[in-house]
Amino acid sequence: MRSLVVARWAPWPPRSGAQLRSAQVIGALASAGPVDVFLIVDPRHEADLRVPPGLDVRCLGRAVRSDRPARVVDRLATMLPGTAPEAVRRLDVAPARRAFDAARSMDRYDVAWFVRIESWLALGNLVDAPAIVDYDDLRDRPAGPRLGDGWPAGTRDRGRMRASLGRQRRRADATAWRRLQRRVATQVDAVVVCSELDRARLGVDNAAVVPNSFDVPECAVGRTEVGQPPTIVLPGSLAYGPNADAATVLARDVLPRVQQSLPGTAVRLVGRTDPPVERLGRLASVTVTGPVDDMVEELARADIVAVPLREGAGTRIKVLEAMAQRIPVVATTVAVEGLDVEAGRHLDVADTPAQFAASCVRLLQDEPRRRAYADAAEALVRGRYSVARADADTMRVVTDVVRSTASSGATPPSVRPS
Repeated sequence: MRSLVVARWAPWPPRSGAQLRSAQVIGALASAGPVDVFLIVDPRHEADLRVPPGLDVRCLGRAVRSDRPARVVDRLATMLPGTAPEAVRRLDVAPARRAFDAARSMDRYDVAWFVRIESWLALGNLVDAPAIVDYDDLRDRPAGPRLGDGWPAGTRDRGRMRASLGRQRRRADATAWRRLQRRVATQVDAVVVCSELDRARLGVDNAAVVPNSFDVPECAVGRTEVGQPPTIVLPGSLAYGPNADAATVLARDVLPRVQQSLPGTAVRLVGRTDPPVERLGRLASVTVTGPVDDMVEELARADIVAVPLREGAGTRIKVLEAMAQRIPVVATTVAVEGLDVEAGRHLDVADTPAQFAASCVRLLQDEPRRRAYADAAEALVRGRYSVARADADTMRVVTDVVRSTASSGATPPSVRPS
């Protein structure tokens, strides 16, 4: 079987959950035959496909994304009935289409896997193959805080009128994404989501679940004993809005409460950043590392991995990675949506700043609880979220799509994005 993957980032080296998921999918496909990868990358991201040894994967070509910058008129247009999502209206697909036309051969693929809807919108009508679109992060939840009272206003809500308009715009954009997600599902052979919860929310017949995954390492870096100073780590792509918001509330609202009980406790914000997150490094006891080559080295510093997300969708590989490394986790309900975790057994779940800080303090002081969480979380990742299981789920989807297309004698759907 020969496969094509159209991705919006280079999967290796994997510095984010999205990259880890893409690397898992490509690895699974490569177990069944050669894989061509075409990259449509953000200019801030790694553009080279550095394939690990032993994988039959080649870079077919690449294009650098040059989406039109956001303008006030774009944001206002989002609230017009029937409009496309703002990010889609700003897409400039022409460079990717030119690069793909120049790079591709006449060979036909057995299956094409598109990472996110934007990849499908760019190249879907140029690929003659059964098509699967990975909705790894459903976009139809209104961006902005979804937790209750007690959290600070955050980085987005400045001024009552501006906040009200922002909420209306985010709701309208979420509605536009819901329409688009369902429309694209009718145009392709299958769509893939991260959890049964997301499949139920999406509500289409051809959705399949491929959970995010993370293998338990031979030598986990988590430890029962707490270091000096106690260190709380938030890993991830911190230029992504929900993660940037989480970084802000952790540094500004949670950490001071923790320090009331445990003076000297430090926070490390690890991953690609933007200026608002970088400025958090000016706060006492807060370190902003920027991108790192080896996330494991940073996790080895962590006494707790904190994930105070207030918005977003999908399932968080950062939570699975911490649990696989036997590091205690404190997260919000939003952060663990779609994961088969149990609060009080695998991790702590806290949905106000006071509760979140109290959970951090308790886990920094209670070694038996730390050990119990590490044991239960490791067993969960090993049994439910292993890469081998995700590979099997990936290939089950692919096999079903290829077999269905072959048995029906049908060609790929003729209704393609313009």
